[in-house]
Amino acid sequence: MSNKKGTKAAAGQLAAAALEKQATDTAVKMPEQEGVRVAVLRPFADRYDGKTQYSPGDTPVFDAERAGDLIRRGLAELRIEE
Repeated sequence: MSNKKGTKAAAGQLAAAALEKQATDTAVKMPEQEGVRVAVLRPFADRYDGKTQYSPGDTPVFDAERAGDLIRRGLAELRIEE
């Protein structure tokens, strides 16, 4: 079970590293919106309003902290658009 937690932590670290690379790499075109796009893997409700539902396949944008939380919990994965 600790391996599963380690894998989720590594995914969160990978997401943070990818975001840092995007911010520092001038060759990467930054998206117009602020935040991190993720791909939803498991359904969940919005943390703040509780009404918005996210389904597998959705690709919403969240702030970096929230995106990292969703990735660590296995609800989403980082979506890097080229």
